[in-house]
Amino acid sequence: MAACRKYFPGKYPAPNTDCDEYPFASTLEGAANWGNFRNYVVKPIGSKDNQDAGTQLGEFYAEQRILGDNGINDPFYVAVRP
Repeated sequence: MAACRKYFPGKYPAPNTDCDEYPFASTLEGAANWGNFRNYVVKPIGSKDNQDAGTQLGEFYAEQRILGDNGINDPFYVAVRP
């Protein structure tokens, strides 16, 4: 991902790492849209951890019927707990 290359030059990409971002790349506000929104964080993390989290996020979207295609963007709230 361009944002990880920008903020972690020489550290990303590295073997067995993925670029993790918040808000999630799958959301309108995510780092994938960083040209439009600049309020995000990115960090290279272990590929397995990132992919497992992505699977869980996809399951959340499906179970809660969060839709985000054809111009429809269902809002949802993320509560971060320590």
